[in-house]
Amino acid sequence: MQRELENFGREIWERLTTYPLGSQTKRELELALLGAAVRSGLLLPRPEVVASVCNISLTRAHGYLTELALRQPPLADLEAIKQLAESLAEAEVVSDGAYLSIPLHDAALRIWLERKMAHLYLNAGDILRRDHVKLTPAGMAKLIGVSEDIIPPYDALKKLPKDFRTTEWARAAKKSWKKGIGWVDAMSVLGNTATVVQAVIPVLFRSISA
Repeated sequence: MQRELENFGREIWERLTTYPLGSQTKRELELALLGAAVRSGLLLPRPEVVASVCNISLTRAHGYLTELALRQPPLADLEAIKQLAESLAEAEVVSDGAYLSIPLHDAALRIWLERKMAHLYLNAGDILRRDHVKLTPAGMAKLIGVSEDIIPPYDALKKLPKDFRTTEWARAAKKSWKKGIGWVDAMSVLGNTATVVQAVIPVLFRSISA
């Protein structure tokens, strides 16, 4: 905690002595304090945490975190997909496996999703809200397919850990995922249901990161 407090104080002091006193708006100063707290490790950048620690409403916490995220470089596609894949562990499969309701804790990931989903003109089954995204299996596969620096399904399968190579879905993928197959076609081969996506995508993207 001592190191975090020192880092926080150092960043705030640097900002105070860099800009003329009174030249920044109240909002900018609030964002500077919040950003320093997050970067120093004092505050987890999750809306419910910010709301509780800073004694503000959840709506205001979302607003602050969104503004902080917009001041940073956009999230890279690979990092965004990895975060989304990991979030599948917390996802709720609803409507008989028709889609996934995935919680969103990171404002930068939500901004990335807004831009990608608008680009793809995803259908009514794929809905983005402030605290979660509802994605169909096809929508998830499309997001992966249009993202940069994502290796093809065939190559991802080759990196699969040995413990998973004997699973039913891995055996089916090995028979069908040939070189050149895209993510939409690859996932549809396995059944294209939310439960399949939830079981397969996190494992594949953990293996890519290894």
